[in-house]
Amino acid sequence: MNPVRATASRRLEGLDALRGLAAVSVMAYHYTSWYSWQMGGHPEPGVSLAFPYGNYGVELFFIISGFVIFMTLERSSSAAGFLVSRFARLWPAFLASMVVTILSGAILGGFGPPFDIARIAANLTMAPELLNAQALDGSYWSLQYELAFYFLGGFVWFVLRPRDPELSCAVWLLASLALRFASFGRVELIQLAAAPFSQLFVIGIMLYRFHAGRATASTWAVMTLAFAMTLFGPHAAVNQLPVPWYSCMIACFAALVWLATTPRVRLPLIAPLLFLGRISYPLSLLSGVFRTNRSEVSDL
Repeated sequence: MNPVRATASRRLEGLDALRGLAAVSVMAYHYTSWYSWQMGGHPEPGVSLAFPYGNYGVELFFIISGFVIFMTLERSSSAAGFLVSRFARLWPAFLASMVVTILSGAILGGFGPPFDIARIAANLTMAPELLNAQALDGSYWSLQYELAFYFLGGFVWFVLRPRDPELSCAVWLLASLALRFASFGRVELIQLAAAPFSQLFVIGIMLYRFHAGRATASTWAVMTLAFAMTLFGPHAAVNQLPVPWYSCMIACFAALVWLATTPRVRLPLIAPLLFLGRISYPLSLLSGVFRTNRSEVSDL
């Protein structure tokens, strides 16, 4: 086998394994801590089971996304090809998850009303909050930030055509800071710029630059700025980690992605994690279906 191809295969498998870990983490959070919080705990004699910080698996997903999407942009021949590939990757699975969510809501009485056409139509955009509509499932919240990253990345790469991504990423980080803390930072604009999570996507992009052997002093500077922004702490997490712990966690996530994509390092790859990683996107969409109840719908 071609050694380059074999190395690429191992790198992708490493990222799949990390996706599997992130997916298991988020699902464990949904079905332990979130379930207990919404349902008022388990009936007697009760079960002491919780994974309150599993929701931070989303941060790992965003770092991986920064790495993979920039790699995809470099390999895409056109903006249309990039957008079509992203649409084919995301929307069919999202549509299928919506069908499951609506049917489960109709059968179990989990949503009200489950057949609100306007709400369903808004959810078909994958970013219903931008249309002042509620998501059919709270698990969809991260999609609008992923989509914002795709469109921003596609626009910069194919329209502005920068030689290197460092300057664009630095501008994005500084704009995100301004939007988050300045008086003109409207919620919709913050969401469209993926401002609360720009540092995570940028960390992934810079990790790809290191991986590709094209890192410069600017790469280190942008990476440092992105890590510095983690000192503002997590964005609206239900279980808030102390800021130093949050920053350490992000550093550990970045180290895991670096290890998983470094040819000289072989992480132990567990078959179930690889499988879960390959289905991590639909799994994350469905991770909250059966824990949703009427009391939480108004809070989504």
